[in-house]
Amino acid sequence: MADASRTALELKGALVSDGAYVLVGATGSGKTLVAHTIARTCGAHVLSADSMAVYRGMRIGTAAPDSMLRSEVRYHGLELVDPVEAFSIHDYMQHARKVVAAARDDDAPLIVAGGSGLYIKCLMNGLDETPGADAALREFWSDQVARLGLPALQDEARTRMPAEFESLSDSDRRNARRLIRLLERGGIPESWQDPGRNADQIVGLRFPSVTLKQRLRERAAGMMESGLLEESRALMAKGLNRTASQAIGYSEAIDVLNGKLTQDQAVDLIARRSWRLARKQMTWFRHQAKVSWIDVEPSGSIDTVIEAVWKTWLDAGPAELRI
Repeated sequence: MADASRTALELKGALVSDGAYVLVGATGSGKTLVAHTIARTCGAHVLSADSMAVYRGMRIGTAAPDSMLRSEVRYHGLELVDPVEAFSIHDYMQHARKVVAAARDDDAPLIVAGGSGLYIKCLMNGLDETPGADAALREFWSDQVARLGLPALQDEARTRMPAEFESLSDSDRRNARRLIRLLERGGIPESWQDPGRNADQIVGLRFPSVTLKQRLRERAAGMMESGLLEESRALMAKGLNRTASQAIGYSEAIDVLNGKLTQDQAVDLIARRSWRLARKQMTWFRHQAKVSWIDVEPSGSIDTVIEAVWKTWLDAGPAELRI
């Protein structure tokens, strides 16, 4: 990842250690570089809000910060569990509580950066243990089907609601909508509180579609060149759960290793799946959160983007996390 100049951050004012500064956007929109540069400059902690980056050994395919970046900034939410383990939104929230406490102990600002809408919404709006269907939850499970396929949804339903899943007919078990309705009722029982003063305090990066498509294709090729196949081979040797094995990048890399795809075909498929995910993420944020969008010009400098994010955070102040 290229370094960014700090000159754009020579602004009046500073981020404070109360609450958190939230940065969202589609996969491939540059959130990590922007968040890292600001965090490095002001000594902030960074909490990742990426549902796949929680798995150990999956750095390349998730575009997670590498060891050099982690030596400069204190990161959280990365490589928390092995890919054979389950990880729920409740697990993430427990981790987030520890992160907030650690940042508070250091008297440091906290930056939350990621594209997993459910993680962001839980952090901002709270997680209620009362069961009940929710439009955001339905959108989340629909997104999971698009990203990981029907088998992953079946595994979730079987794990979270075994008795109810076993009572379904064979046709219902193959029906994504039926499984989503089942999970809405009790698989991950979330309901959202009133967002209150957080309504205008999420900042997002937004690229033109053509530019983002090209960035995602270049990133897919870069992953392959950076050792995605080797990383996937090591993961296969240790074992992966279905969620991890069907993740964008890893599913394709595994097919290459098994002789089902060529590397060029894998890069093309990774790029196309990443683009579908990016569209889903942007749709989610449009409907489920009120985001102050920063439109990134294809020819613009990273300094300009960093300055815009920093200024927006200074003007709006930190968001209150309800964890």
